[in-house]
Amino acid sequence: LVIQVFVYPNAFDTHGVWAVALLYLAKFGPGTLALDRLLVPRRLSASSPA
Repeated sequence: LVIQVFVYPNAFDTHGVWAVALLYLAKFGPGTLALDRLLVPRRLSASSPA
Protein backbone atom coordinates (compact mmCIF):
# COMPACT_ATOMS: atom_id res chain seq x y z
CA LEU A 1 0.00 0.00 0.00
CA VAL A 2 2.89 2.37 0.71
CA ILE A 3 4.36 1.83 -2.76
CA GLN A 4 0.94 2.31 -4.34
CA VAL A 5 0.38 5.63 -2.59
CA PHE A 6 3.84 7.19 -2.57
CA VAL A 7 5.73 5.71 -5.53
CA TYR A 8 2.93 5.22 -8.08
CA PRO A 9 0.14 7.58 -6.98
CA ASN A 10 -1.46 7.75 -10.44
CA ALA A 11 -1.69 3.98 -10.92
CA PHE A 12 -4.79 3.29 -8.83
CA ASP A 13 -6.60 1.80 -11.85
CA THR A 14 -3.81 -0.72 -12.45
CA HIS A 15 -3.62 -1.63 -8.79
CA GLY A 16 -7.40 -1.96 -8.71
CA VAL A 17 -7.36 -4.53 -11.51
CA TRP A 18 -4.72 -6.58 -9.69
CA ALA A 19 -6.64 -6.30 -6.41
CA VAL A 20 -9.87 -7.53 -8.00
CA ALA A 21 -8.08 -10.47 -9.63
CA LEU A 22 -6.37 -11.37 -6.35
CA LEU A 23 -9.60 -11.17 -4.34
CA TYR A 24 -11.44 -13.28 -6.93
CA LEU A 25 -8.79 -16.00 -6.79
CA ALA A 26 -8.69 -15.87 -3.00
CA LYS A 27 -12.45 -16.34 -2.77
CA PHE A 28 -13.18 -18.79 -5.60
CA GLY A 29 -9.84 -20.49 -6.25
CA PRO A 30 -8.23 -21.11 -9.63
CA GLY A 31 -10.96 -23.40 -10.96
CA THR A 32 -10.85 -26.21 -13.49
CA LEU A 33 -8.71 -24.33 -16.03
CA ALA A 34 -5.71 -23.92 -13.71
CA LEU A 35 -2.38 -25.00 -15.16
CA ASP A 36 -1.48 -27.22 -12.21
CA ARG A 37 -4.75 -29.12 -12.66
CA LEU A 38 -4.00 -29.66 -16.34
CA LEU A 39 -0.35 -30.65 -15.81
CA VAL A 40 -0.78 -32.99 -12.82
CA PRO A 41 -3.47 -35.59 -13.45
CA ARG A 42 -5.46 -36.67 -10.42
CA ARG A 43 -6.14 -40.28 -9.55
CA LEU A 44 -9.59 -41.40 -10.57
CA SER A 45 -9.83 -44.00 -7.84
CA ALA A 46 -10.66 -42.53 -4.45
CA SER A 47 -10.51 -45.92 -2.71
CA SER A 48 -6.71 -46.26 -2.85
CA PRO A 49 -4.87 -45.23 0.34
CA ALA A 50 -2.78 -42.09 0.24
